[in-house]
Amino acid sequence: CTCQGNISSWFDNSIFETVLSSNKGLAKTYNNLGYCYAMNNNFEESIYYFQQSLEIWPDFNDAKRNLKAIQSQLMQN
Repeated sequence: CTCQGNISSWFDNSIFETVLSSNKGLAKTYNNLGYCYAMNNNFEESIYYFQQSLEIWPDFNDAKRNLKAIQSQLMQN
């Protein structure tokens, strides 16, 4: 393929960012990854993934609950 003109206009990252920021399926995947890390006692990684989930879907109660549980557990230790 021979590209002519401004190539940056062909690859508009804002389209992908919009899809990622509103993809509740991706938020569930981040939450599930966080849960897996938590079950393997890798709490820092689990917190990261729960937070990523909540950035995409701030009202995702499963991720909120999981994050709160891990943070509470870490405060008790």
